[in-house]
Amino acid sequence: MYVGIDQSYSGFGLTFLYADGRHITEVGKFEPKRLGEGIDRLEEIGRWLSTHLQVQQQIEFIDHVCMEGYANGAKFGREKAGELAAIVKQTIRRDVPGIPSYPTIVQPTALKKYVTGSGTSQKNEILLHTYRKWGVQFSNDNAADSYGLARIARDVATDRDGLAYENEVLKSLRIHTEKR
Repeated sequence: MYVGIDQSYSGFGLTFLYADGRHITEVGKFEPKRLGEGIDRLEEIGRWLSTHLQVQQQIEFIDHVCMEGYANGAKFGREKAGELAAIVKQTIRRDVPGIPSYPTIVQPTALKKYVTGSGTSQKNEILLHTYRKWGVQFSNDNAADSYGLARIARDVATDRDGLAYENEVLKSLRIHTEKR
């Protein structure tokens, strides 16, 4: 099984892609009105992710995990994005025993290029290309992003040879970005 994670405070996308092509995609919404903006919200996200990872691992071994990297040019919210990524990384490290070390971080432009062929695609183009390319339809861009990340995780783990632009993205990745 391969996992794609598009972490977000408001619409966290999580996809489990099975070797036979089936997938389960979940979107978590963590409302600030209910959870606040601080550690309570982060802990809830960690619990939600942990529960989903543990349930799926009872069904099938997780071979590889890809998560979306930071939008490096972002001017606002960088600290919150860092805190969220840390919770996700800690949860994976604790709850996914047996994966070689660490998730592969995929920059947003690399994900866009892998899905559409262009690193400058808009969110609606990701949704459209996900449907055209793989026949999977989502109404939520976080779900579509997590599905694309799961496809990358599968291709990394299986050394799949794909389209030229997909291969270019795969060759550019640093697998298990922060090895132990």
